[in-house]
Amino acid sequence: MYPHIPHEEGLQAIRRALHKREQQNIRTDDIVDLPEIVLKNKSFVFGTEHYLQKMDSAIGTRMAPSYANIFMADPEQSLICTTSKKPYFWMRYMTTYL
Repeated sequence: MYPHIPHEEGLQAIRRALHKREQQNIRTDDIVDLPEIVLKNKSFVFGTEHYLQKMDSAIGTRMAPSYANIFMADPEQSLICTTSKKPYFWMRYMTTYL
């Protein structure tokens, strides 16, 4: 899932999630700058060549599972809030490979 999250949509989901936090003593934009640096400056080596991954999120990034979780919570919340029939129980399955 997370290798296919567009940067701008993912960063907007992080921004919306951060606006809901109780303590706002650190500006949201300052916090969003950190995952943006990670997402937009991921480099890797293949053979002897160095590459910069410009699109989507890198699979090996430690923040990727949390990033995908925040990204998926956004449309899920909208669906749950707007549907007339509410689920009795809602879960999201995530797995990480080490």
